[in-house]
Amino acid sequence: MLFLAITAFLFANATTLAFADAKSDYDYQLGKYRQSYGEYMVIKNDYLSNQTLDNQQKAMLAAKQSIQNRDLAKAAFAQYLSEMILEKKAPYEPVAPVLVRLEEAKNFYLTSAQKGKEVITPADLKVFTEDYVLTTDRHDKALKYGIVSNKLVQMVRFQLENDNALNIIRPKLPASQSVPLKGRIEELTALGVQINTLIDKFSTKILPEDEDELLTGATYFSEKIELLNNIRTLQVNWIDKLIDVDINYVQPKN
Repeated sequence: MLFLAITAFLFANATTLAFADAKSDYDYQLGKYRQSYGEYMVIKNDYLSNQTLDNQQKAMLAAKQSIQNRDLAKAAFAQYLSEMILEKKAPYEPVAPVLVRLEEAKNFYLTSAQKGKEVITPADLKVFTEDYVLTTDRHDKALKYGIVSNKLVQMVRFQLENDNALNIIRPKLPASQSVPLKGRIEELTALGVQINTLIDKFSTKILPEDEDELLTGATYFSEKIELLNNIRTLQVNWIDKLIDVDINYVQPKN
């Protein structure tokens, strides 16, 4: 099996309640950011049309609120991604570094939101923005890694469930197996190995070898879609084969 030794911190505080709270917090923070950003754009356009000191101050306050809400939303998203991964209860070592990166990202965004409160003047905003552009890229990428890792652990969880389902059926099969039944069990075993190999291959694509390269969302996600769809197709095929064994070979209870 591809499943490696359980990493203890993968399951720290991984409760359904925490997962629900993380989602609620992310939805709340994202809603606040969307609202504040919309208000900022209106006030900014007013200022560009009528550049008074009063309008400048209003635009500064709106920008300040928007950047704080943006970073709080990003921090909440990092936490939500972590807890979605943990909620699957599918220990898989390649995901461990991503959880570390998500924690770093969450802390970065929370700190950035706090720094945003200190923005008072246009000069402050310029310094804050320049520093943010230089430092946020690493943490924005961590969110992308988290999205892909969540898909990965979904597949790992599915494999665990499949393996468990086969183990439940095995004792119910005839003690003396026919050639067709042996063939079907061999097919299930071989297909399981193939899927596990593809999952391992998928896991190597989460963290790029060169993180300094241009990594847009479209580029990063598109190259993984084909492999992801291939794995899903094989997993459905595996289930179909298991159902065939269950229907045609499981012995009825006496």
